[in-house]
Amino acid sequence: MRKLFPLFFICLFVIRVEAQKPADSTVSFWSAVTPTKRQPADPGNIKELVGWCQLHMKQAVISCPEHIINVEKTNPAQWFYPVFSNQYISTPACIEKQLRSINTTSVNVYEGSNLAALILKAAYYVQQTKYGTAREYSERAVRLADSLQIFQGWSKLILSRALFGQETNFSRAYSLLNQSLALARKENDPALEAHALSVLGMINRRVYFGASLKAIPYHQAALKIGFAQKDTILIAQELLALSLNYDDAGRIDKHVDYLLQLIPLANNKSLPRIKARLFLMTSRLLPTSLAEFHEPFVRESIRLSQLAGELFYVEYGYQELFEILMAKNQTQEATQVLEKIDSLGQFLTPHRSYATSTNLLWYQLAKRNGNVTNALTSLEKEYQTVSQRYQTQNAAALSQWEAIFHNQEQNLLLKQQEEQQHFLVIVIVLVTLLLLTAAVALYFQGQSQRATRHQMALTAEQADQLRQLDTLKSQFFANVSHELRTPLTLILGPLGSLLKQTPPVTHQAELLRTADQNARRLLELVNEIMDLTKLDAGKLDVVYDAVRVNQLMSQIVANFESLAQQSAVHLKRQFDTKPNLQIALDVNKFQKIIDNLLINAFRFTPSNGQITVKTSETADWILVEVQDTGRGIHPGDLPHVFDRYFQTQQPGAPSEGGTGIGLALAAEFTRLLGGKIWVESQWQQGACFYVEIPKRIVTPLVAQLDRDRADTDSEALQGNYLVEKQIETSRESVLLVEDDQSLRQYLTTILQPAYTVLTVQNGREALDLLASQLQLPALIISDLMMPVMDGFQLLTALKSADTYRHIPVLMLTARTDKSDKLQALRIGVDDYIVKPFDEDELMARVTNLVTQLSLRLQSTTDNVPEPIALPVITSSNDINWLERLERYVEQELGNFDLTADLLADLLSVSRSTLFREVKRLTGLTPAQYIMESRLQQARFLLENRKVSTVKEVAQRVGLRQVKHFSLTFKNRFGKLPSEYLKTD
Repeated sequence: MRKLFPLFFICLFVIRVEAQKPADSTVSFWSAVTPTKRQPADPGNIKELVGWCQLHMKQAVISCPEHIINVEKTNPAQWFYPVFSNQYISTPACIEKQLRSINTTSVNVYEGSNLAALILKAAYYVQQTKYGTAREYSERAVRLADSLQIFQGWSKLILSRALFGQETNFSRAYSLLNQSLALARKENDPALEAHALSVLGMINRRVYFGASLKAIPYHQAALKIGFAQKDTILIAQELLALSLNYDDAGRIDKHVDYLLQLIPLANNKSLPRIKARLFLMTSRLLPTSLAEFHEPFVRESIRLSQLAGELFYVEYGYQELFEILMAKNQTQEATQVLEKIDSLGQFLTPHRSYATSTNLLWYQLAKRNGNVTNALTSLEKEYQTVSQRYQTQNAAALSQWEAIFHNQEQNLLLKQQEEQQHFLVIVIVLVTLLLLTAAVALYFQGQSQRATRHQMALTAEQADQLRQLDTLKSQFFANVSHELRTPLTLILGPLGSLLKQTPPVTHQAELLRTADQNARRLLELVNEIMDLTKLDAGKLDVVYDAVRVNQLMSQIVANFESLAQQSAVHLKRQFDTKPNLQIALDVNKFQKIIDNLLINAFRFTPSNGQITVKTSETADWILVEVQDTGRGIHPGDLPHVFDRYFQTQQPGAPSEGGTGIGLALAAEFTRLLGGKIWVESQWQQGACFYVEIPKRIVTPLVAQLDRDRADTDSEALQGNYLVEKQIETSRESVLLVEDDQSLRQYLTTILQPAYTVLTVQNGREALDLLASQLQLPALIISDLMMPVMDGFQLLTALKSADTYRHIPVLMLTARTDKSDKLQALRIGVDDYIVKPFDEDELMARVTNLVTQLSLRLQSTTDNVPEPIALPVITSSNDINWLERLERYVEQELGNFDLTADLLADLLSVSRSTLFREVKRLTGLTPAQYIMESRLQQARFLLENRKVSTVKEVAQRVGLRQVKHFSLTFKNRFGKLPSEYLKTD
C-alpha cells in the first residue's frame, strides 16, 4: 500500500501533464508556464527559412584560424577579445590548440597573459556545457584579476555565466554581471558591456520564463553595440537571443523575422552554432505540408552542434529527434536515440546542479511497447527525480527572485513552497500571472511617465524660449537706454544754459522749465530700464538707512500735491504707524515703489476723483496702501499688471500710453526688499495696491536724513573757490574725440569760450592729428564707444607713448558699468563723466584737469631736472600687481585707518617698495592713490543712487570728516555730493 500511493499520485500527475499537451510530448517544469496564445508568422517567411535550410544542408565546414597570436610580444588586452570571439566559430580541437599555445608561451610572460588564459579556458568550458570546470577556472580568474586590477569585468562575466549554467546561485550571478557592466562602462569597453548585457538578458529570460519579454531590452542594447562595433559574431548572437525570447512569448511572427535576419550573417561567416539553431528552429515551424523535412533538419542541427562541441544542444536535438521517431512509431531507433541522451546526461551531470531526467521518455517508450512493468518503474523514478529537481530548480529561481522582489514577497513564496509542494504547477502559474500583470502595469506606467516627461520637457522648452525672448527684450531696451543718454545730454545741457540766461518770470522760461522737466522724466525712465537690467544681472544692491516712516511718506506724498491740484484729484493721506517709528530701509528703492504706484493712480483717476495713501503696521511688517477711485483693472488684466512691458489687450480699451515698466519695477524692488506687492480691484470701481515690507526697527540714535544733508551742503558751499580758482595762462587747446556730430558741436560750443577746440571722429584720427601737431593739447576728451578705434584702444595707445602719456584724458561715456570705469582707470584715464552731464560740472572737471597738469609740469620743472615720471605698464606682472593693489584698496575703503603702512602689509612689501611701485605704475603717491580711490568710489555710489546722505557716503569710503570730504569732492569733480542726491 505504501508503494501504491506514490504510484497513484504519479499516475494523476502524468494524466494532468498529458492532458495539457499531446501524449508523446515531453513537458518540462518551465514550459508549463509558457503562454499558449501564439501569433502566427507569415507562411512566406517560413518557406524562405525552409528554402535556406534545404540549400545549406551538410555544407558547414569549420577551419582553425590561420593567424597565430604572439603573446610574448603583444599586450593581452590586444589579443584577448579576438581569441574569445574565435571560440564561437572554431571547433573544440581548434580552441584547445589555441589555448595550449597560449599556455605554453605565457609561462615566461607577466601575470596578465596567465589571467587572460584562465578566462579563455573558463569561457571554452562554458561553451562545452562543462559548467563545473568553467566555474573553477573563473573563480581563480576573479581572484587573480582583483589582485592585478585588470580583466576584472571579463573574469566576473565568465563566472556569472558558469553560475547561470549550473542554476545554483542566480543572485550572485546577477550581482557579478552588474559589477561587470559597471566596469565595462567605466573602462569604455563596448565588447564587455555587450556580453554583460547579453547574459543579463539570458538570466531574465530564465527567471521570468521568457514570456514577459523582460530580457528584450538587454539584448537590444547589446545588439546596438554590436552594430556600432561591426561585430558580426555578437550581432548574430543577439539576433538569435531576441528570436528565442519572442518564441517563448508566443510571438512567432517576430521570432521568424529575427531568424530571417540571421541568414545573411550565416552565409557570410562560418557560424556553425547559428546554423544549428536555424535548422532546429525551422524544424519546429514546419507546416504539415512540409513535415518530411522535420527529421533531416533536426539531424543537421545535431551534426552542427556536435561539430561546434555544444553538448547541451546535441542533447536537446536528440530529445527533439526522439519525439519525431516516436511519432513515426520507429521505437527501435528511438531507443538508440534515448540511450545517447542518457550517455550525454551522465557526461554532463557533474557540471549541473541537477541530472537530466529521461524517465518520462522511457515511460513513453515502454508504454508504446506494452511493457507495463518498465513503465511503472520509470514513473516511480520520475517521481523521485521531479521531487529532487523541484528542490534544486525552485531554489535557484527563488535565489534570483530574492534579488528582484521585496522580502515580503520572497517570504510568501517560500511559505507557499513549504505548504503546497504537491501543487507546484499551480503556484508557478499564479506567480507567472502576477509577474505578467506587474509587467503590463509597469509598461503602461512607463508609457504614462514618458508622456509626462515629454510634456514637462516641452513646457520647459517653451518657458526657456519665453525667458530668452524676455531677455532679448530687456537687452534691447537696455541698449536703447544707453543710446538715449547722448541725445539727453544734448537736450538737458542747452536747456540748462538757456534757463540760466532767461529771466525766471517770462513765458519762455516757463516753456524751458517744462522741457527740462520732461527731459529729466525721460532720464528717469532710462534709469528705470537700467535698473531692470541690473536686477536681471544681479548687480543691484540693497542699501539700508535709518528712516522715520511717517516723515518719509509725507515727503513722498508732498511731491505729488502740485500734480493733484493740476489734475483736480483729491490726494488724501492716512498714516496709522507710530509717529516716531524708525526702520532700516533702502529709501531710494522704496520711494521709487511708491512713486510708481502714485503715478499709476493719477493716470487712471478722473477729475474730482480721490487717491488715498495709507500706512499701517503689524509686529513684523509695514503695510502701504495706494487706493484710487478710477475705473479699476479689468479681471483679464489683473494677473499681468506686474509683468514687464504689459499693455492691456481688452477689446475697446483706450490707448493710454505707458511703457509697462513702472509697476514691474515696483514689484521687482519690493521683492528685492524682502516684501510683497499685490493689487485688488473691482472693474469700474477703482483699484487698491498693497505693498508690505519687513519692519526692521532701528534705535533712535541714527542721524536724521534732513539734518545730515543740510549740514553737509552748507559746509561744502564754502569750498567753491577751489574750483573757481584758475591759473591765468595762455589759451590752451583741447582735443575732442567724439563720433556723434551733434554732441561734438555742442561740446565745442561749451568749450570754445575758454579753449581752442580740435575735433576728430575716432581714436585713429586723434592719433593722426596728434602726430601732425607742433604743440600738444592740454587735455583730451574722448567718447568710449566709437568706430575704427574706441576709447579704450585710444587710451592704451596714449599711455603707452612717451610723447602723449602726460596729457590728461577725460572719458565721456554713456556706459555706467563699474567694470568699464575700473578698466579705464587701470589703463590710466584721469577722469570720466557720465552722459547726460551738467554743463557747469563738465567745465569744472576740464578746468581742474588743465590746472593740475600745469601745476605738475611747473613743479617738475622747478624741482626735478629729470623728465616727468609718468605711469608705464609694460608687462603682465605690472598689471597683476596693480590689480592686487586695486583689490586690497577696494576691500579696505571703508576702513578709516587705511594708510600706506597698512597697504604695504597687505601686499607683503616694504613701505619704500610700495611708494616706488605705486608711483611708477600710477604716477601718484600711495596717499594720493588711496584718496583718489575713495573719491572714485564715492562718485560711483552717488551716481548709482546707492546712498541717501552725504554722511553715509563719506563713512562708506572711510572718511570721518564730512566737511573735508565735501570740499575735496567738489575740488576733484566740480560738483557737491549733495547735488547728486538732489537730482533724484
